[in-house]
Amino acid sequence: MSPFGWIKAKKDTKEFDEYLVTLGNKNFFCYNNRVKGFECINNEIIPNLHEDVEPIFLIGKSIENTSYDTGYLSNIFRHFKNYNRFPHLVKIRNGEIFDTSLNSEFFSYLDTGKNKKRIDRKIEQFFEFKEIGK
Repeated sequence: MSPFGWIKAKKDTKEFDEYLVTLGNKNFFCYNNRVKGFECINNEIIPNLHEDVEPIFLIGKSIENTSYDTGYLSNIFRHFKNYNRFPHLVKIRNGEIFDTSLNSEFFSYLDTGKNKKRIDRKIEQFFEFKEIGK
């Protein structure tokens, strides 16, 4: 890497870290346009999310319907440590990114129609809420 490339990378990393700090304690429910599950997410999951969880919708690699800087959000997605397909939960705490996948619980529920409480419980535990719903 050239010296200029190294300097730019350092600057970009510093700006990203500063952006994470400005987010404070944010919670995101990230999902995509996969046909299987899309309707269920929009009709059953999103309406029942805690008011402190913001949905982030992706079409392919394009982030839709957000008031956040999409470049920084994309960078957050690249920092996932526990990515195992969508839907995915992300929380920012003190400038740090924490994430977990809901894929297994969600598609198990979708395939069987049973055990939606596993999804609710995982969301509640991950975001450290006392109760699910508004």
